[in-house]
Amino acid sequence: GRDGLSENLVTAMDQALGDHGLVKVRFTEWKDQRKELAAELAARTSSRLVLLVGHTATFHRPRSD
Repeated sequence: GRDGLSENLVTAMDQALGDHGLVKVRFTEWKDQRKELAAELAARTSSRLVLLVGHTATFHRPRSD
């Protein structure tokens, strides 16, 4: 996350959502743009932004068992 929404971050998030279904992301470097970045990250990972509190966003995507 320190490099913004890099392809590596999107790939890692996609893998984590596939494994766990629920993922929390903390925005430490891009705090001012967290709303826009969270929405873009949700769109790029086909997930849903469940909660955005402070600098932490929670995403959900149903797992395919």
